[in-house]
Amino acid sequence: MADYYGQCVVTPFIPVTDMNPAERLLLNSIFSHETSDDEVYFFADPWRAMNFVLQLEEVHAALSASPADCVASCYLTDCVTQNDDQHDFLEVDMDDHWMEVLQDIVRRSPSLSHIAIETAYTCSQMRFDGFGGQAILITAQAIDSMSTSQFIDDALSRITSEPRDRSERIIL
Repeated sequence: MADYYGQCVVTPFIPVTDMNPAERLLLNSIFSHETSDDEVYFFADPWRAMNFVLQLEEVHAALSASPADCVASCYLTDCVTQNDDQHDFLEVDMDDHWMEVLQDIVRRSPSLSHIAIETAYTCSQMRFDGFGGQAILITAQAIDSMSTSQFIDDALSRITSEPRDRSERIIL
């Protein structure tokens, strides 16, 4: 059986002061992280966590210390509302909402103009569907991404759709 991995790095490091407690709680649950000199380095090895469990008490503490209108607070509040309040924990399914959390941080940050996530998809066996990558660029205005498969498709369509002199070498 093959094991699939999606290791990633998040750059630049994010200043601790740019994140509120709700954002830190979510991002620390999604990514592995290291903190140094008042900045946090987020990364994933072997994969980002998209489904995880949080202690309800910890969620309430983060929400009470965070602005109610930030993306992370709104998302956690929705999760708490959907919880049947019979448990001391909260099951969270982030899907792609984590990118919106990062975008919210960039929007408020006095020092960050963007956040970039580079992901390498690998596999423990040489399977055709087990390799590749993705780049995500998050700015205050947009979230854009491209996989290595998309790059290959785009490059091939440019190469094959443009008439050219066969002696010419194409440099992309």
